[in-house]
Amino acid sequence: MLEEDFENNVGGPVRDKNSFCQQHKFVFAFENEKEKGYCTEKITDAFLSNSIPIYFGDPTVNEIFNSKRFLNYDDFSNTEDLINTILDIDSNDKKFMEIIQQPIFNNAQTPEFFDLNHLLDFISMCIDDSKVKTPVSKTYKRHIYWIATKMKNAKLKLKKKIKKSIASKKAILIHNQNF
Repeated sequence: MLEEDFENNVGGPVRDKNSFCQQHKFVFAFENEKEKGYCTEKITDAFLSNSIPIYFGDPTVNEIFNSKRFLNYDDFSNTEDLINTILDIDSNDKKFMEIIQQPIFNNAQTPEFFDLNHLLDFISMCIDDSKVKTPVSKTYKRHIYWIATKMKNAKLKLKKKIKKSIASKKAILIHNQNF
């Protein structure tokens, strides 16, 4: 599997997530947790593919994203109502286009935290100070911890390969000395 492939539940890797999502009117954008402030790339990936996100997760998502541009699971009294709405939009191109043409953000204004300088500052903070708490889910793994774990695992794999290589070379030397 290539690094750019995405794991999924559609029967195999998807090489280009955006191209895959563009083939569909609706994209499920369900977070791993329902936690205030925990909104990941799932909803924005659906927006970028020009699909209608069916979102479940951050209960405050409507504070940032225009609720007329996606379907929020929490806005429905039950799953059947959501399904009926999806079927209605799917069978009505005019409704679909009305939703797709809505601005993604409230008041058609990109939030300040999407500003390039703000994003760069945030990334720098994550890298520079591993003790700063980030306003995301309790299960969020710290960036530095994640990198350290990956590095540790890479070192262990490398050590095993080196030991195996040395053992192979020793075996060849011993074999050659016996002849």
